[in-house]
Amino acid sequence: MELAGYTFRFERLDLEAKGNYTTEKAQIAIEQDKRHIGRVTPERRFYAARRQQMMEPGIRWNLLHDWYAVMGEKTGQDRYAMRLYVQTGVRWIWGGGLFDDCRRGAQRLAWEEA
Repeated sequence: MELAGYTFRFERLDLEAKGNYTTEKAQIAIEQDKRHIGRVTPERRFYAARRQQMMEPGIRWNLLHDWYAVMGEKTGQDRYAMRLYVQTGVRWIWGGGLFDDCRRGAQRLAWEEA
């Protein structure tokens, strides 16, 4: 599947039984211009005691981009609905907030000394 100039390619599905839940975990490769960027591993967990399921997103990031994949409902034999997201600049937003907090702290200290 293509999204925002990236190719998301399903590689495999792993089924595991953990302590109090079972999980279906997908391995999805991310590529751009046939160059491997990384992998995301979204999963669906089933908690039998509570009859509850939970989706855990697969996340990959670098300084410029965040890639997310979320497994949805099963649509057939080894087929799942997937939500894929590519977000640009998220780290810069957080960095800007941190920079602003530091600036305000320095400004407050300067006012208290004056």
